[in-house]
Amino acid sequence: MHAFDKCSKLWKKAGKPKSSEIILEVLNHTLSYPGQTRWNSYFDSISQILKEKHKLPTLFQRLDLVGFKETEVQYLEEYVMVMSPLAATLDFLQGQNMNYYGYLLPSIISLKNKLEKLTVENFSYGGQVLLEAILKGINKRFLSILTLHERDAVFAAVLCPQFKLRWFQCISSSNCTIENIKHDIVKTGSRELSCRDDFDEKSSPPLAPLEVDDNFFDFNDNNENEETVSTKVKNNHKLELELIKYLDDKRKNFEMLNDYPLLKKLSLKFNTCLPSSAAVERMFSFASIVNSPRRNALSDDNFEMLVLLKANYTYQ
Repeated sequence: MHAFDKCSKLWKKAGKPKSSEIILEVLNHTLSYPGQTRWNSYFDSISQILKEKHKLPTLFQRLDLVGFKETEVQYLEEYVMVMSPLAATLDFLQGQNMNYYGYLLPSIISLKNKLEKLTVENFSYGGQVLLEAILKGINKRFLSILTLHERDAVFAAVLCPQFKLRWFQCISSSNCTIENIKHDIVKTGSRELSCRDDFDEKSSPPLAPLEVDDNFFDFNDNNENEETVSTKVKNNHKLELELIKYLDDKRKNFEMLNDYPLLKKLSLKFNTCLPSSAAVERMFSFASIVNSPRRNALSDDNFEMLVLLKANYTYQ
């Protein structure tokens, strides 16, 4: 914990004018410090410090602070290495552009894959303990999703053209099969569309092109030689025909759903999330100043005067 304490002292110095000038002079930029409204601000702030680790001895000396030991730097580097996939996933999922529900299941699977690949690293300063704790937390918190019991999350992921069933090979402990998933999509889709009387293919506007960064996701497939999941058509059901063609289609953009009108309606249904208040909260957040005295706050004398006036009014 001494490493984090030294980081805290450095952040406190960054908040003072004279010390901030020294930091700017040595590093050629200011230091960001953790905020109370951003999940990854602690990770981002430590990462920024480590990027300048060669300048840190000079900086600590100029600020009259005790510098990092070599073991403390290695400890922070292990922390950043382990937390990096988690921080990136959190940033991705709380973004304002790629916020479809179908991204949740692939993101969690991809995060788990990235963390499991770190288990081969030779950690010496607590990285292994942190890694095991994160993996245990993910398996516990998202058990229903990872075991495919959360069917809406499964349907949403399959109906995202970028993923379809690429992620399925990463599911190890599940009694569900690809045929089960396809059968459930057809069954649920037929019921939903018939109840809403949505078989009119001209009732929804075309989807606009959407650029998606596929390098973020890790399904151990290297994006090559994707295995086809098509099977023989059991009946002439139009939705089933669309699903088979859709799963065989190699395109990954949302615009392709315009060619599959029934699946597009289902995709919009399962991938539409409730609007998030995060953007508004960031704009109007009080964060740590919520308990600070404000200019419009009542002083003790004014408060006592109001109490006396109220008491006098009540007595009259």
